Amino acid sequence: MSDRVGFLARLLADQMLRITQLEIDLADAKKAARQTAEVDLPDVLREMGISSIALEDGTKVDLVTDYFASISEANKPAAFDWLRDHNLSGVIKTSVGAQFDRGAVDEAMEFAQAAGDLLGRDMTVDESVHASTLKALVREQIESGVDMPFELFGIREVRKAKVKFSN
Repeated sequence: MSDRVGFLARLLADQMLRITQLEIDLADAKKAARQTAEVDLPDVLREMGISSIALEDGTKVDLVTDYFASISEANKPAAFDWLRDHNLSGVIKTSVGAQFDRGAVDEAMEFAQAAGDLLGRDMTVDESVHASTLKALVREQIESGVDMPFELFGIREVRKAKVKFSN
């Protein structure tokens, strides 16, 4: 019986090592693909003076712009003020020990005040913007000509190649 346990323990150790190596290989492959998509292919397309090309085999390569954004804790107050000042507060989620819908900051504050009065203690209110909501908002605002504060929202604009293979 202990031989079987020993065998299975070694098997598990080998499997875990294999998983670790595959994760390392996957990370390396993703890094290489990102280099090709975000640097190498876009550089060649720019050198050629084009943003799109159809290859003989039907594959299509387009240069597209993608946006990434994240609001740091330090920038949260100013970023949320900017959103409110630009009538975009609807993307802000607010919570006080319970989830409130986007844009329901007034209701959350009233709830926090009432709960605080009832319990005799201060309540905290947390506000956030979901990452995918922020990304979509940033894209929409930039593409419609709004001058978004890149540093405040941690915006990173990436021009990358998108490849569509023909069947």
